[in-house]
Amino acid sequence: MKPALATFGVFGFVASWNNLILPLVMLNDSTLWPVTRGLFSFFGEYTLQWPLIAAATVIVAAPIVVVFVLLQRYMVEGVAGGAAAGAQGIGRATSAAAATDE
Repeated sequence: MKPALATFGVFGFVASWNNLILPLVMLNDSTLWPVTRGLFSFFGEYTLQWPLIAAATVIVAAPIVVVFVLLQRYMVEGVAGGAAAGAQGIGRATSAAAATDE
């Protein structure tokens, strides 16, 4: 169960962390903005501050990288375990069908 929960946890965290559209439309108060909406505010209509945007992007991406690094082992186990179980299940079904035909 750990690999599946870790995978769902990582995907859920990334989805909520990257949420931009809903806060962009619904929130007017800048104190309630998530970090991605704050990052979006660095883009102006006439000016772009590329050094600030680059630094803010690294800061925003760092928690996602940390969560992925911590849970990567479980994600790989889940993917490999699901692939191995699926292949064994198919192999058993075809060998069982061949045994009944003989």
